[in-house]
Amino acid sequence: MKNKKLIFFALPFFALILTGCVKYNGKGSPNPVEKVTITLDNDKLSVVEGSQGSLKATLDKEVDVYWAVENDSIVSLNATEGLNITFNALIPGQTKITASATYSGRKYSKDCTVSVTRKSSGGGGEDGDSETPVDPTDPVTGETVTTYLVIGENGRYKGEPGVDIPSMFLEYAIEFTAEVGADLPTSEEVTSVVNGSKFQAWQSYEGGGALTKYTKVPNARGKILYASFSGGEGGVTPDEPPVVPTGSVTLYFAGINNWTDETAVNLGINGVFVAATKQSDNNYKATIDVSGEIQSVNAYLNQNGQDGKYFHPTTGVEDYNRMNSTINTGSINVELGGTYTITFVNWAYAESDWNHAWFNYTFTSGAPSDDVTPVDPPIIPTGTINIYFTGIESWTDPTVVHIAVDGNFKDAVKQSDGKYKAEFTVAEASSISCYLSQNGDKYFHPANGEPWDEMDSSIHLGSVTLTVGNSYLISMVEVGGSIWAHNWDNWQHAWFNYTFTQM
Repeated sequence: MKNKKLIFFALPFFALILTGCVKYNGKGSPNPVEKVTITLDNDKLSVVEGSQGSLKATLDKEVDVYWAVENDSIVSLNATEGLNITFNALIPGQTKITASATYSGRKYSKDCTVSVTRKSSGGGGEDGDSETPVDPTDPVTGETVTTYLVIGENGRYKGEPGVDIPSMFLEYAIEFTAEVGADLPTSEEVTSVVNGSKFQAWQSYEGGGALTKYTKVPNARGKILYASFSGGEGGVTPDEPPVVPTGSVTLYFAGINNWTDETAVNLGINGVFVAATKQSDNNYKATIDVSGEIQSVNAYLNQNGQDGKYFHPTTGVEDYNRMNSTINTGSINVELGGTYTITFVNWAYAESDWNHAWFNYTFTSGAPSDDVTPVDPPIIPTGTINIYFTGIESWTDPTVVHIAVDGNFKDAVKQSDGKYKAEFTVAEASSISCYLSQNGDKYFHPANGEPWDEMDSSIHLGSVTLTVGNSYLISMVEVGGSIWAHNWDNWQHAWFNYTFTQM
């Protein structure tokens, strides 16, 4: 339900505010209201999906600051109060984050427009050798861009070795910043410590494994280019493939033969992928040429192209690693000339929008068997359910309302009418959960009868049926003259009476 912390709520109290009219020279003063000025450190922010951003508010009065996001499917807040917050960029799009404060009965606010851009590939591998945060638009003529140049362990640029660039998952590389169309470094600047080895060209493996040479800065942000050397020990010319295949491995993918949506199945060895071909029995097959030692077997699925949905093999840990494509081969020794089958077993977990999901699988020797049970395609969320919470509108202590649909918790956002709201994008729903927290050491739980289980946050639906597209209300109510059913540990835990209704 939540982290095992103790959370409690101080009982609400009310403050009486007295106002008056001051007179000067027998006339009523206009009595100008003292205002609060809110300043944000940014009015506009651009962040990449999957990353975090932050905002800081500065006020000229000592008042509490509360935060809300216009569309929490694009951005989720890690906190809803305080001068400093962080937020998570979920999916591409644009929304607003609002900081607000109330002073002398009036509400003041300031907005920051947040643009979330997609992640796109830098070339090679599953989505490339790395998944590079870049602006999705193409550069314009004369724009300055960064190109990543991989010179290898023995390469040198202006006499210096390349460095690791963790954000790009690159080794022995340099960041080269120049205008689109400018000259790339030549053999005068790029050298090798291997005797007799000479730089020839910059190259990139484009779609389908095609080799493309570059002499000018490409019209792309974050492009990855590789240095090609010839001569010396082990050198190759850029006109030839880097290695000569010495064998092949045949891979099958089974278990999705009942999917109707067009699905690209990508199978690979050592991160070199081939688009598998659907067979007459609806299984998928690919033969991959291999040189040298087999280090990994790889697979991932894709629907609707680069901006569509990606399905990855799970590592066994719920780590949401979008770059993972490695298949655990277990005790099976993968050899050149062999045939092996990856069988989709079931779904492990998914992001809320199913743009990325992870599946369990088996890996076996030989072609697929005839008794494979197909797995249903994912049920993609298509609608929303809004859950509201009411009954604490008059509370003055900062309170966080946590609401979940089928165990997926969100922090509800306080609305102008005092109710708290959480919106969920779902395909279907079967359960609602809720609890309240204050100050990191006090919790309020829904009263569901004895025993008083502090880990139970489930809301009893009664006769209400959950339907996508509807809104529902959790209301604190009095039973026997009190909203509180039980408390203990000096109110570090308390249980509230409630009703659950469709709005």
